[in-house]
Amino acid sequence: MELLVREKHEDEVEQEVTQRDQFNTDEVTLVATIVREPHQNSLDAGQPGSGQPVRTKFSFHEAKDSDAQYFSELFSSLRPHLAASDLDLDDLDFRRPRILVIEDFGTTGLSGKFDNSTDMSPFNDFWRRIGTSHKGGASGGRWGLGKLVFSSASRIRTFFGLTIRQEDSARTPLLMGQSVLKTHVVDGIKYAPHIFFGQSGSKKLQLPDTDHLTVERFRSAFGISRTDEPGLSIAIPFALGDITPQSL
Repeated sequence: MELLVREKHEDEVEQEVTQRDQFNTDEVTLVATIVREPHQNSLDAGQPGSGQPVRTKFSFHEAKDSDAQYFSELFSSLRPHLAASDLDLDDLDFRRPRILVIEDFGTTGLSGKFDNSTDMSPFNDFWRRIGTSHKGGASGGRWGLGKLVFSSASRIRTFFGLTIRQEDSARTPLLMGQSVLKTHVVDGIKYAPHIFFGQSGSKKLQLPDTDHLTVERFRSAFGISRTDEPGLSIAIPFALGDITPQSL
């Protein structure tokens, strides 16, 4: 996976991600929100006509010593952007993240075209849009703002998503990651808040990684249980300390 960043041009209006506070209030804590938001969207993504229930799984994964080099290399290019976004990194060991994994099964996965940003689909709504989605009716979750809870739950404002889509007969896993920071400057260059892990496509469109070895290495290091079942697996490295099995 490559780190994909975007420079901010002089003629662009700076717009920060300011909606995080709504996920951690006196009425609803971040811990409660990270249970509520994924379940709403998982229920909306149940496989039509299958008759099978939607299942979800929350788990914690402690990085193994054998994966220390993998994690160090994965986050090395991101670290200057984290520091420039004023995140406290002093006590973080980037070789050994504590990972919260949220997975759903019996769902359609993130359907739609992933190589076309104009497609009005769950894949694009999840990865490439904020504050808008194309669900309707009685849908409980809309991936409009709710997905912000994933980056908010990470000390480095980062999460990864591995999806297998019901519509794909080949069951090809699609792997991407995203960091939601703030407009920041590294080595004199101003960068946009959203940073991706993936592959760069036509017109610099962020594309998921489909390489078998890359996906399998990620799956093992992050403690993903999904194999070939349709659905979505979210991995949140450096989960906040108050997110525990007991608090969930």
